[in-house]
Amino acid sequence: MIKLLPLDYLKDSFDIFNDANSYFLIAQNFYLNNTLFCEEFKEKLPQDDNMVWIFTSGTTAMSLKDYKVIGLHKEAILKSAASVNQFLGVTSTDKWINPLPLYHMGGLSIQARSYLLKNEVLPGVQKKWDPRYFFEQSHNAHFSSLVPAQVFDLVDLGLKAPPALKGIIVGGDKLNEELYLKARQLSWPLLPSYGMSELASQIATAKPSSLKETNYPPLKILPHIQLTNNQILSEALYTYELTDHGSQLKRVHHLELKDRLEVKDGHIWGVSRDDDQIKIMGEKVYLSEIKQKLNWIKESFFLSTMKDQRRGQQIILIIETNQKYDLSKINKVLSSLEKISKVYTIKKFPRTALGKIKKNQILNELTF
Repeated sequence: MIKLLPLDYLKDSFDIFNDANSYFLIAQNFYLNNTLFCEEFKEKLPQDDNMVWIFTSGTTAMSLKDYKVIGLHKEAILKSAASVNQFLGVTSTDKWINPLPLYHMGGLSIQARSYLLKNEVLPGVQKKWDPRYFFEQSHNAHFSSLVPAQVFDLVDLGLKAPPALKGIIVGGDKLNEELYLKARQLSWPLLPSYGMSELASQIATAKPSSLKETNYPPLKILPHIQLTNNQILSEALYTYELTDHGSQLKRVHHLELKDRLEVKDGHIWGVSRDDDQIKIMGEKVYLSEIKQKLNWIKESFFLSTMKDQRRGQQIILIIETNQKYDLSKINKVLSSLEKISKVYTIKKFPRTALGKIKKNQILNELTF
């Protein structure tokens, strides 16, 4: 039997690991707006026991046309949770604070870790994310997870970490080095990570011992992960994947990463995507290198491309601001092949519940 469980954030009664039911976790507001769709979609899921079904973080725009749902056995989620608890050195007397929604793996994994050791979990949000509320609550906690946008909010307010905190996993998106260093100056015990919903949370995480240093740390591949040539095997791997309104069901036995990882001595030192590399005038250009050169831009931004008959592709820059940016100033720091063709400014980026920019939505609404 599959129970559909509409959620927003932490519920005191939330406990899905004590019975054999399967659960389809979904955002409350999406369910209220699409009740019939959710109920019909639930009926298309395999009726296996002890499963958890969630939308992946890459599809949290909750579009009825563009989504991916994955199914994980509860045992897989708990295998990941046990590995992370051991890696962090969590004990039964520690407390977690959860600022992430439970229909995302980030929030769900905190519940799984606390379930294994019977840790108390403090709410990190009320109706919505508020960095001041999280800060006050975190005085009584030892561990948490945040996304980079939440870290930014804490740093932007100049809030200094409470001394009781031992570690905060940062995932959902890459934490840039500048923000990491600023947060560390405020004593926030950040542990950058690399993970996926498909593996019930983390693949690699900075060691707790990295907090003794100031440099941006490499990420240690966790013990339950077997990584070979960008292919992952793990007891925490998801079992099913559904796309296209439930019409395409795939059973999963291994995971092929789309990211390119720089791995050395059991650590991940760098992550890039195949779509990071483009070709202009027949020459390779890396969007990540352009982004690094534009790190003087203080507002949130991202790069995208559009086809160009002569050059192959053009690069466009989208910035979250209501101010105008001088294109010539931007291009001064870039090579001829890297130059930006056009700058778009948007007052406020639409974001997912985890703070990820809804890039596809923005690009679809722009007129090139």
